[in-house]
Amino acid sequence: MTLLFPLSEAAESLTVTINSMAVSAQLQLKLLAMGIGLGSMIQILKNRKGDVVLSKGHCRIGLGRNISQQLFVEMI
Repeated sequence: MTLLFPLSEAAESLTVTINSMAVSAQLQLKLLAMGIGLGSMIQILKNRKGDVVLSKGHCRIGLGRNISQQLFVEMI
């Protein structure tokens, strides 16, 4: 059994995989355009009370608290 938790609760420097997304289809498409989708491996660079800066490959992406609370991840 895997332990899922919101991206907003992930610790800095942790590498996680996105397991589920509780967002609208439109937002899901925007996230996919940035390379963030189901099964994506991302590293948490900064987490400031839910506002998250993450690394995906060579890109850094900032997500607000509302979005990061709707992305559920598991530790690798």
